[in-house]
Amino acid sequence: MAGSRPLVSLVLLAFAMPCMAQRPMDVRVLDSASGAPLPYASVVSAGRAHGGALIANEEGVFRLPPAMAADTVAVSYLGYRTARFPAAALAALPVVRLEPLATELRAVEVRGRSDALYNLLVRAGKNIRRIAPYEARTYFELRSHSEGLPMEAIECFYNGHFAGGNIEGLDLKQGRIGLLPHQGRYVSNLNTSRAFMLLHPAERNSAFPASPLQYTSAAKLRGHYGLQLVSVARGPQVLYRIAFTPKDSSGAFFGGEVWVDSASAEVQRLLLQCRDCRKHPFQPVWPDAVLHRLDLDHSLTFARWNGHQILATAEMDYSVTFRNTGAGDSLAAARPAGYKRDRTMQSKGILHAYAPGSRFLLPYFNYDKDQTDYWKILAMPYDSMFWDAAPTLVRTPGQQQDQALFAAQGLLAGYGLPGLPGRELPLFGSSYAVWSAHRRIRIKDLQPGTGARPPQPAPGFGDAQPFRPVVQLYLNVDSGAHALRIFSATVFDGFRSRFEGTGPQDNLALNIYFDLCEIERRKMQAALERPGITLEQVTLAHDKAELNMKRTGFRFLDDLRSPQAQEKLAGWNQLILAELGVDNCRLFGITTGK
Repeated sequence: MAGSRPLVSLVLLAFAMPCMAQRPMDVRVLDSASGAPLPYASVVSAGRAHGGALIANEEGVFRLPPAMAADTVAVSYLGYRTARFPAAALAALPVVRLEPLATELRAVEVRGRSDALYNLLVRAGKNIRRIAPYEARTYFELRSHSEGLPMEAIECFYNGHFAGGNIEGLDLKQGRIGLLPHQGRYVSNLNTSRAFMLLHPAERNSAFPASPLQYTSAAKLRGHYGLQLVSVARGPQVLYRIAFTPKDSSGAFFGGEVWVDSASAEVQRLLLQCRDCRKHPFQPVWPDAVLHRLDLDHSLTFARWNGHQILATAEMDYSVTFRNTGAGDSLAAARPAGYKRDRTMQSKGILHAYAPGSRFLLPYFNYDKDQTDYWKILAMPYDSMFWDAAPTLVRTPGQQQDQALFAAQGLLAGYGLPGLPGRELPLFGSSYAVWSAHRRIRIKDLQPGTGARPPQPAPGFGDAQPFRPVVQLYLNVDSGAHALRIFSATVFDGFRSRFEGTGPQDNLALNIYFDLCEIERRKMQAALERPGITLEQVTLAHDKAELNMKRTGFRFLDDLRSPQAQEKLAGWNQLILAELGVDNCRLFGITTGK
């Protein structure tokens, strides 16, 4: 019987591979003894599909794409033996059961002059600070709840820049947001990715409490922390689990645990904890609210790549209590039923550098990179092709229910929905608008902070010098299996535009200009769809289209300043009607004459 097993396995593999190549497969990672899911387990492929790495969600489920069907994959989790096997073997039973490492309990507190654990952590911090700069495709997900209801969900892809265990920079590729109002307000984390970048695990933290790995001598570390060896896990490595407790209870120091290789002093995982944290970068946006309490857990996992230690994942789990201070007792009668002065929000974010050594082709698009996560996401058009191919975390049933609530009762932004992004929510408003034949843009709808000036008497067409619209041709390019994937959109840049007046004539001129730019985009898109086009040719086509767009725009603006502006405007309107099927003069109720 034993000799027949290889034959059965080969037969299963022979049938499994064609089935798996047709569609993605969801695989669950479990503890072999208890059957419990292993959240955020790491999955690495010997091939290069999606950069060669995936990540399981909080229920231990990851999605294996068809491109990995012929690969060998390695599934790992801290404290467990790594499992390696052909991906096609999962087709019959999409479950991976990991064996726990042998663990010895060692509840031993370090006392006296024994500096062994202190020296080990000093070496560990030094190793982290030595991590050389590298780039990685990076996935970020954040979800927030309050009183059992979803409030927010954010997904982003970045080019991540890392060094010394720090997240040095995050360049946005694509993002999307879901929101649900709570007690009449949208409560959100406008810039949580910035918080990940501010927390340095092995260096001094200006925005967060101190970490034990930042100290360069055992004596200094001993002065601030007590250490306890919690357990020892024996496998290919001897892994120490060490608890650290600050001697100062003021909130200036993180407590927590660290898992470190006793021989190499390389950190496998670092857990930083702060209860009622007094030092942090979070601030409420609403003027009538104060941040009353913050509890924070920050977890970092490290891995090896190309023989070097790198940061693999960063999780931030925090609970924030806001206290409303602006209503006052005299307004108590006007408060809605069930009004609560304190509002607590629980947020959990994970940032995963899932493809070290590789990077996205960033969109051809200029925007203010110093703005918040929300602002950046709303600035970019939604690229459905990118999201269909992206290796996002598999949504749990609870997350699917949350998204349905956002769609039915709240807001989905960055999901390709029509209209001016964020116009119903001034706090999240974007200065950008994507071209649509079904919805015209109006100057008065643009959010504060754009190039719009205070309303003044509308200038005539012969006095159009203050009218300086700016439009960009957004272009997103990705490497597909056989060719480049290309998505483009025409985007009105209200952040850099300048114009006076908000009357019908001003809106008419604005939309005709926008439509002329859309005509050039369509010519560019047609040129980009020819077979075998290279990235260099894509760049040249984009540059040519933007140049043609500017030339056409200059001609149009010159016509607005001419004495025959009304007649010339009618000609431009006819061109747009023929090319795009849009009659702006009719839509804005203006007779131009000929």
